[in-house]
Amino acid sequence: MTALNLPTWNPERLAEALAEHGLTGQPRHGRRAKGGKRTTRPMTKTAITQLRRTRARTAAPAGTNTRRPTPLDRLMKRLGEVYRAEIDRRGGESSIDSKDNAVPVTIVDRNPTTRMVLMHAEGWRYYSSRYGHARASLSYLCGIEDGQRWAVRVLGTIETVADALAWITPAGVETARANGRKVVRQGDVYAIETTKAHDGKGDLPENHTWDPAARTLTHPEHGTLHLPHPVRFVPQRALGMGRGAGSAYAD
Repeated sequence: MTALNLPTWNPERLAEALAEHGLTGQPRHGRRAKGGKRTTRPMTKTAITQLRRTRARTAAPAGTNTRRPTPLDRLMKRLGEVYRAEIDRRGGESSIDSKDNAVPVTIVDRNPTTRMVLMHAEGWRYYSSRYGHARASLSYLCGIEDGQRWAVRVLGTIETVADALAWITPAGVETARANGRKVVRQGDVYAIETTKAHDGKGDLPENHTWDPAARTLTHPEHGTLHLPHPVRFVPQRALGMGRGAGSAYAD
């Protein structure tokens, strides 16, 4: 097969070359040759110029992604909207704001098994007319549990679900698991098997209630835990919601 070297830069010469090689263009409307096939007419200089102008008007701008969104694309967009709303509801920053624009947190990692996502953003944050702008980053681990959505702020350098989980899990929990002790979790607090002398001790975040007589740990948004063995409580690690907030309970 011989490749054709067509003068595409010049509509007039291109029309001549197409005609020379029998490469006709537009169909003749209303006229059919034998066998029912449409007849065609040569592409003239004017036709080529008009076609190029039409394509230029209807073409997407350079750099535009014309790929149709997939179901996963739509899911990620919807999850992003839902969890940004949850971050706002909890008093957190869902974007990094400069004087001119805002960079919203978006999903950069997702674990479909645990139904968790990592929301992240980097940008220039405006502080004041005196201080000006400074680089900032935000990261949140988000998910759903017991029918409730949640969002936990973690270090802004974290960009994966696995790293966020590792960061929020207290060292005492990892040690207890390594030593074969029972560990159960209710929301943002862990109940770790211990001795009778330490039973019921530790920090309980707000809305978690320990009943030593009934041996139950309750929370209005989580299932009740029955803990017949001695336990001590350790809350998850997290950063407080809002600019400048320090350490806080995760829930």
